[in-house]
Amino acid sequence: MAGGFNLVNTLLFPAPEASYDLHTFPEEELIWLPRSLDPEDPNVEANVPCLFLTSNSARFVMLYMHSNAEDLGRCYNFCNMLRMQFQVNVLAVEYPGYGICPGGQADEMSVIENAKLAFRFITEVLRFSSEDIIVLGRSVGSGPALHIAAEAKTYGVILICPFLSVREVVRCHLGRVADLIEERFPNKEKVKDISGFLLIVHGKKDTVVPWTHGQELFETCTRRKRLVTPEDMTHNASLLTDPGVFIMPVLQFFGLPDYSFEPLRIPSWVFDATLTPTALRTERKAVAPKRQGAACNGHRPAPMAPSRVIAGESAWSCSISPAVTACTSRIKACLLRGSPLKDLLGNSRLPYNVDCHFDCLYILGGPGKLPEDQSTTGTRLLMLQSRCQHLGDFVHPLRALGKRGEAQ
Repeated sequence: MAGGFNLVNTLLFPAPEASYDLHTFPEEELIWLPRSLDPEDPNVEANVPCLFLTSNSARFVMLYMHSNAEDLGRCYNFCNMLRMQFQVNVLAVEYPGYGICPGGQADEMSVIENAKLAFRFITEVLRFSSEDIIVLGRSVGSGPALHIAAEAKTYGVILICPFLSVREVVRCHLGRVADLIEERFPNKEKVKDISGFLLIVHGKKDTVVPWTHGQELFETCTRRKRLVTPEDMTHNASLLTDPGVFIMPVLQFFGLPDYSFEPLRIPSWVFDATLTPTALRTERKAVAPKRQGAACNGHRPAPMAPSRVIAGESAWSCSISPAVTACTSRIKACLLRGSPLKDLLGNSRLPYNVDCHFDCLYILGGPGKLPEDQSTTGTRLLMLQSRCQHLGDFVHPLRALGKRGEAQ
C-alpha cells in the first residue's frame, strides 16, 4: 500500500530539475511565506517560495498553480504574460520538492497546504477580498485550484486541461488498475461547490487528460461558466500562440482589466527565507520593497502591525544598549518577552528614546499597551513608558497586518 502510494505521488509530481535559484528573478519578485512561527514546529524553516508579480492599481490577484512538469522558473514567462495582458497581480505557488521549495516529495495534501498558505497571504496580509481573487490551475494544478475555489468565495476559476480526478485519469490509460489506487483531487465533486465564474480551456488533442474531462467538469458546474475547446491544442501547448484560445476568453469572460486605487502594502519579511522566532537577527542592509522605504530612523509610509507568538527565546535583535540611543541598522524582527519593556533589556530605568524600524514585532507578555507613536511614521519607542500588550494565543504571522492600505 505504502509503495503504491509513493509511486503514484512520484508519477503525479515528478519534480523537474530546478530551473531557478535565489538570484534568478528580478529583485523583489521571489517571496517566502512562513508555514509557522512556532519554534516547536519541526518544519519551522520550511518556508514556501512564491513568485509575486505586481501590477499597478490592479483590482485582482491571480493565484496560479502550475503543472507538474514545471516550477516557478519554467512558468515565469507565462506568469509575466498574465500580469501584462490582464493587468493583474500574479502570485504563483511552488510545490514541495520543486525548484528550491523544501518539503520532500509532493503529494495531494502538501500541495493543497502550500496553495492555502498563499491564499491566506493574499487575504490576511495583502488584505484582498476573496472576491478579488481569480484562481488559475493548469493540469495537476487544477486540483489545488478547485480546492481553494470550493472553500472560498473567489471571483472566478480558470482551469487549463483539468481532470475529473486522478483515479479517472489513470482509468483512461490503465483501465481497472485505477480501482487499486487511492483517490486524489476529486475535482468533479469540488467543482459543484465553487461560487464564482468558471472558465475551462481544454484542447481536443490532449492525449494526457482527455478533453472530455474538461467538458464533464463544465457540465457539472452550476455557476456562470464557459468552455473553450481548441481543435489542435495539446496538453502542454502554448497558450500564447493564438489569442483566441486563452487571452481573449479570459479578457471577455472576467471583464479584465479592472482597477483598484488602494495602495498595495507588501511586508518586507516576505523577502527573508529564514525569518523565524528562533533565528532573529539584525541585518545591516535593508531588504524590503522600494515602495515601503528603507530608512531605519527615517520616515516610512506603512509601518507593520504587531504579530504574536507564544513561545521562543527572549531576544532583542537590534544592537541597542544603555549607551546607544538609536539602532544603526534595520531590524528584521524583534521578539519581546515580559512586561514592562525595560525588563527585556535588564534595566530599571532607560531615560532615552530609541528610534528603530521594525519589520515584524513579536510580542509575548503581560498587560499594558504599545506606545501610540508605534503606529506613526517611523517607530519611536519610549522605553520608560512602553509595555508589551498581551495579545492572546499563538497567531500565524499571516494574521499580523491590518487592512490593506492602512498603517496599524
